[in-house]
Amino acid sequence: PDALVTELNAEYLRGRIPVERISDEIVDQVAAAGPGEHCARWIANLANAGADVVALMPISRGDVPQAVRRISEEVLPLLNGEARAAIL
Repeated sequence: PDALVTELNAEYLRGRIPVERISDEIVDQVAAAGPGEHCARWIANLANAGADVVALMPISRGDVPQAVRRISEEVLPLLNGEARAAIL
């Protein structure tokens, strides 16, 4: 909801990231996060809805090369041609 987004943004601007208030449902509305199958399905839904481009940004707590490997090995192989074309 807009009110929650406003509250979370205000906390962020004060220098606090309110991760305890960000549920899995909120994350699912804005990002593909989680197991490879879940992320591939999320990306495929974007492509099927008409997305021309999907940008993948690995977020890691330190090991970015490992995050990129996981995307390459666990997500990309699960995407169909249309979804794969949208991100490559």
